Parts: sequence; C-alpha cells; structure tokens
Amino acid sequence: MDRTTASTTTTVALNDTDRIAGAAVRWRVLMAEDPEQPYATVQSIDRWRTGGASRFGEGIPASTRLGIEEALAPRTVKWVTPEEADAYALDSGSDTTTRQIPIVEVGTPTVDGNTATVEAGISCGNLCGYWGRAVLEKGIEGAWAVTGTDGPQGIA
Repeated sequence: MDRTTASTTTTVALNDTDRIAGAAVRWRVLMAEDPEQPYATVQSIDRWRTGGASRFGEGIPASTRLGIEEALAPRTVKWVTPEEADAYALDSGSDTTTRQIPIVEVGTPTVDGNTATVEAGISCGNLCGYWGRAVLEKGIEGAWAVTGTDGPQGIA
C-alpha cells in the first residue's frame, strides 16, 4: 500500500504475518459489531498478545499495524498500550454491555505452509467479548482467510 504524506510516498510490502494478523482481527471485529451500525473506530493494543502471565510481549511492527489497518478499513484504528486499554475498559462503566470503541488484541501468528494459527480477541463491552485461536488458510490469490478455530474459545 502507498502511504502519502505532504512530501513523500512510501510503499510498504505486507508479508504473511501482516496479512494473517489483519484477517484474524477483522474476523473478531465482524463477530462483535452490528452490521447495521459498524464501528467507526477500533482500539488495537500495540503489542503482541503472549498468553503468558505478562499478557503482552514485543511491540507490533509497523508493517503488521498497516496490515491490521488495511483489514479494518474503513474503520479508524487507534493504537493503544495495554495500560491505556485497561484504563479505557474501567472508564467505560460497569452498567454498559457494549463499548462505543472496542479493544482488539492479536498474538504472533504460527505459519505452516498455507495454514496459520493465531490468538485474537475483542473486548466490546463488559458483557461482550470473543477470544481464542483462529485457523487461517492462504487462498490462491495469496489472501488469508479464517476457516475455523483451534482449542477453546471464549465468549461473553
């Protein structure tokens, strides 16, 4: 994709990791949003989900951020730290079941040929959320699509 600023144009080639992360996050967003009122903005945690005690690891690289932004277009993606996401979740009130701006997170994809797995989740309110491991397949055109799940899945 070309990114144009006032003085330069930069072309970023997305790799499989970038496209897999984008496809998995898009899948989770489409699960949670009302098709009649899609989200205008989605918050994305700026670090890889680890599943360990610390929950988050290294920062998500710029190319993967772009892959996620492209997959979620025309929604705006606001990149937040885990601490900012936690503060927003607490501030959104315990009496609401849905958030105006959901929070998504994604783990580092594991790729084996044309198959990948990746942890992805969305918190869309105090009683609204989906998380678990997605299975993706690479199509003939090179696009990645979620084809199923692997392991336990959570829903609230």
